Formats: sequence, C-alpha cells, structure tokens
Amino acid sequence: MADLSGIKSQVETTTSVEASAAALINGFQAKLDAAIAEAVTANDNADLSALTGLSNELKASSDDLASAVAANTPAAPPTA
Repeated sequence: MADLSGIKSQVETTTSVEASAAALINGFQAKLDAAIAEAVTANDNADLSALTGLSNELKASSDDLASAVAANTPAAPPTA
C-alpha cells in the first residue's frame, strides 16, 4: 500500500485553512449586516449605499470561493 501520509496531511491543512477562511468571511458579513442595520436606523443613505455595495462584493467573492472549492473537491469514493 502506498504511503498517503503526506497527501493526508495536506488535505487536513487545506481543510483547516478553508474553514478558517469561511469563518473570516462570515464574520465580515455579520459586521457589515450590523452596520447596514445601523445605517437604516440612522436613515443614513450614503452609508447604507456604500455598505450595501461592500456587502454585495463580499457575497460575490464568497460565492466565487465556494464555487472554486466545490469544483475542485473530488467526490467521495463509494463505500464497500
């Protein structure tokens, strides 16, 4: 049987990095959502417009990252 320890280690590292990136992006999104709510409450249309634009950019970037990860994640092998 081939030694897969190097590949296994790389997969574990990559999975950990991807989870950290997802947590970071979700944290940014939560902060933006809170700032948007505050701008709505304050009736601050300039901030609301700017924050909504940033939120949309972050969502698009997050969606691109999710698509790339999904496209490059091999299907699980069938179980015996």
